[in-house]
Amino acid sequence: MLESLLTQQQQLLEKLMQALQEEQQVLAERNIDGINAIAQQKNILLEQLNENDHLIEAHPKRQLLTSEPQLIAKRKQLTKMLSVCQQANTINGRIIKASSEEVEKLAHQMNHLMQQTSMTYDKAGRQHTASRHGKSFKA
Repeated sequence: MLESLLTQQQQLLEKLMQALQEEQQVLAERNIDGINAIAQQKNILLEQLNENDHLIEAHPKRQLLTSEPQLIAKRKQLTKMLSVCQQANTINGRIIKASSEEVEKLAHQMNHLMQQTSMTYDKAGRQHTASRHGKSFKA
């Protein structure tokens, strides 16, 4: 029973690794629908991993994880897989952050350009941003 829980944990981690790889691809493609779908998939997998982890922790023979060589090896393998998933998630987080910063910078540049193109001067020659273009017309 304990070994089957570890096998299930391995399968979930493999699915998570695949989801993280797919996430990296859709991030590169800037596929918003794909990003949202993978985020939901990742949340489900993380919940399942957490539930399975609690089952392993509550298992009456869990002490075998530190004494039986086969289970020790399996546990080490799972720990390595989890580390790979965490690294991939960190990389994807950096991609998201960089993309977000790029969008924010572009929005700032666009706002700056809008302000420059709507710049007018009053009777005294002072600059001001015209925000009422075409609003004073009555016809």
